[in-house]
Amino acid sequence: MENFERRLRVERLGRYDSHAILCFSRRPYPSLVYLRGRLSVLRAVNLREVGPRQPSDSSWQVNRKPLPRNAHRRESMTDGPLAAPPEACVPGLPLPSTVTERFLEAGGVKFRYLQGGTTSGLPVVLLHGWPTWAEVWLPVAWVLGARHPWIAPDLPCQGRSSPLPGKVRTLTAYRNAIAAFVDALDLPRFAVVGNSMGGTLAVMIALDRPARVAKVVVLDAAGLTPKLPGKTARMYLPFLLPCFVRAPGPKSVRKLLTKAVFHDPRFADGAWVDAIVAAWGPRDRRRAFMATGFALRRRDASVSANLGNILAPTLILSGRHDVQFPWESAEEAARRIPGSRFAAIEDAGHFPMVEKPRETAQLISEFLHTSG
Repeated sequence: MENFERRLRVERLGRYDSHAILCFSRRPYPSLVYLRGRLSVLRAVNLREVGPRQPSDSSWQVNRKPLPRNAHRRESMTDGPLAAPPEACVPGLPLPSTVTERFLEAGGVKFRYLQGGTTSGLPVVLLHGWPTWAEVWLPVAWVLGARHPWIAPDLPCQGRSSPLPGKVRTLTAYRNAIAAFVDALDLPRFAVVGNSMGGTLAVMIALDRPARVAKVVVLDAAGLTPKLPGKTARMYLPFLLPCFVRAPGPKSVRKLLTKAVFHDPRFADGAWVDAIVAAWGPRDRRRAFMATGFALRRRDASVSANLGNILAPTLILSGRHDVQFPWESAEEAARRIPGSRFAAIEDAGHFPMVEKPRETAQLISEFLHTSG
């Protein structure tokens, strides 16, 4: 019974030292984890022909909407109860009760950010990629929050954060704005985790604030090569060029998500498509997105020449099936960072924290808890 319970804690909850809701009891009385695990096994056997059931993870039941018609498809492509429902990764839905939304002005930008986790421990700053939002981190943040306070901002010009001041949308402008944001947070020491363009910014923060950045994790980061791969640019051009005259529709968004972002095309569902269509609708936001996308081809968007100057312990992660930035280039970048580590996440594309939140969270958590 004890071994079964330990496995449940790790496999179904992502960690062994879980929150008080697990109500651990010593033998001979089985704990709630044990009972819930056995019950889920019985339900899986008895209801296999009936259809899916709603995940039993109580922390994500607050303000949940009824399961959509394609819930059986979504359940099959998540990592189990540890993962938030896929729609929880998009904006506009009620946040879990343990997550707080805040606003902070810094560097001429009014940042909107999400905050959660413990009140002690090494803070973790989570930076999303272009052009998404802070909510993409929620499934991973739920696990990291067991031991760490975490903060996930919407990057400038994205989500509900205001645009960068002026008309410049270069990575240098984003770099300065994010540096101002972390300075305003007044964190003496913190870890920084970033995906895609957020990975580039994570490396930039480590270079700009070496005394305060304790650890760095980047996932499928842009900027690890001297210039943006031509294949990546060609993937986005058919989507970006029509945006000069009109907002993208659901068809073009879904095509981009399935071609360039997700390894499993089922993740390009209605929630993701609708969220991106809505984000790209306003003309001023669309122009900012396009300017940022094209800025990724500029010289200042690369941190390749400075990888050897990173002082903080670094973990580089890559979805094994990322077609934008192949895992081989990420592994090569890891070799150029003193003492860094590399890991590829199987069955994941450009957003492993969405497609494989369990594996992503475990790799990040283990790295944060190691010394050095």
